[in-house]
Amino acid sequence: MRVFFQSWKAEYKNILRDKGAALMMIAAFLAYPFLVPTPYLPEVLKDVPVAVVDLDSSQMSRQLIRMLDASELLMTVSYSRNFTEEKTNFYRGENHGIIVIPREFQRKIMRGEKAAISVYSDASYFLIYKQIITGCLQASGTLSATIGINHLLAKGYELDKAVHTVN
Repeated sequence: MRVFFQSWKAEYKNILRDKGAALMMIAAFLAYPFLVPTPYLPEVLKDVPVAVVDLDSSQMSRQLIRMLDASELLMTVSYSRNFTEEKTNFYRGENHGIIVIPREFQRKIMRGEKAAISVYSDASYFLIYKQIITGCLQASGTLSATIGINHLLAKGYELDKAVHTVN
């Protein structure tokens, strides 16, 4: 092991003696964190086209769809009750994701149960995937918070306290 460290030390000294190699090592170490992300800075992706499959057709599912569509991250290009049709459109490139609102979505929420939505997304381009997931999380989180606040208001909480409790 001592021979290994001696060899490493000798090679490191050789690199530092070579001004070009030393400059490259130090310059790369300092410049890399600033130069590599620069091309990605202006890359802001908005209005990713998605399809929504609403199997519930309830007031809450329509409210969630409006929230999804209101997001600057997503643009709902089609609504349907047929997942197979939207899957075909996905493979044709007409949308980059499919959001499925399941049957009994509102009923589960009204019973206080968890109601999950399914999100199918194009993961071949990370920014598209990230925007779709983020948009769905924001919309479903907002809907969940709204339901929670309304529930507390019905119990007699004041608005400020209900908002603070949910957050």
